[in-house]
Amino acid sequence: MNWNDLYNDSKFCLKEPAEEVVKIAQLLQVRKARRVLDLGFGAGRHVIYLANLGFEMYRTDISQKGEMITRKWFEEEKLQAELVISDMTVVPYMDNLFD
Repeated sequence: MNWNDLYNDSKFCLKEPAEEVVKIAQLLQVRKARRVLDLGFGAGRHVIYLANLGFEMYRTDISQKGEMITRKWFEEEKLQAELVISDMTVVPYMDNLFD
């Protein structure tokens, strides 16, 4: 499968976060979490949502096209996040970095 090809279909470029992510964000806020990793961020809907809530976001994905879409969205929103292009079987961060 070519992950870059997914983003030619608008159903992979959703803007609203999944209901589960909204619930997890509420829990993270209660627990005073700060750093969050979005492993496989895709077109960015969850990493953007969480960044807008004030979390320090880190993101990895294998798709350069997904990264391009997300980077543009981040620029439009004037947000920042650490980005690594990586297969999700290799997490390129030190242990215990994320809350």
